[in-house]
Amino acid sequence: MRHPSFSGFFRESSLVAVVSLSLFHCLTEKEILGESEGAPGPRGEAGAAAKDCYDALARGVNGEPCTGSFSCSSAPRPCCVWSATCVNGTLSVSEDCEACACKTDGDCPSGSWCAASRCTPCSPVLDCVLPEVGIPRNGCTWCVPLGQCASDAECPAGTICYAGLACPPGCSSPDCCFGNLCDAPSCGPPEDVDCRLVGCKDSGVCTASGNWPDCACRSGRWTCSSASPDACVAL
Repeated sequence: MRHPSFSGFFRESSLVAVVSLSLFHCLTEKEILGESEGAPGPRGEAGAAAKDCYDALARGVNGEPCTGSFSCSSAPRPCCVWSATCVNGTLSVSEDCEACACKTDGDCPSGSWCAASRCTPCSPVLDCVLPEVGIPRNGCTWCVPLGQCASDAECPAGTICYAGLACPPGCSSPDCCFGNLCDAPSCGPPEDVDCRLVGCKDSGVCTASGNWPDCACRSGRWTCSSASPDACVAL
């Protein structure tokens, strides 16, 4: 099996380090977000306008009143750039996410992953609820169902290994997906199987609230013993 055990993977000290790093990043980014138009230096009225610009980016609401005349842009986080402009006392905020298009996690900076072909911020530390386990993915934690197999060879005779739905971008086979199931070779992909068993597409999150489902390939189709309120929620 390629699935390692991740119990005890995260510690309280790791969480403290992540929070400290995040606070440092925010302060550093605020210092370099952009420059006010016509700003001669960090002091005086031009400096105050720049501070207003940072506040405008933090609020991010078009049409709010503003003072002075400024224009600034954020550093990409993780890939979108936010811009704020104050003209004639009215705030204009825009978002440019052209750089967010991706095919794999490798196209995204650490701290985000490729979901639905877009770089999406992800959580560095998550408490995954069994039967899901937490695995590292591009600087974050990904909660996925472990599954039953990674290949046909790991399934009982007469059955095959179906790839689950929890697959990183660019993957569609059991050797790189999670939530894989062993069952009869007469069914297609387990699209209608409860997400606690097979996970979610596009890195979605399974909201588990029902009883543990009994799902299997029966008479050429995937069926579960009872309807479940479990559902995938997009990030």
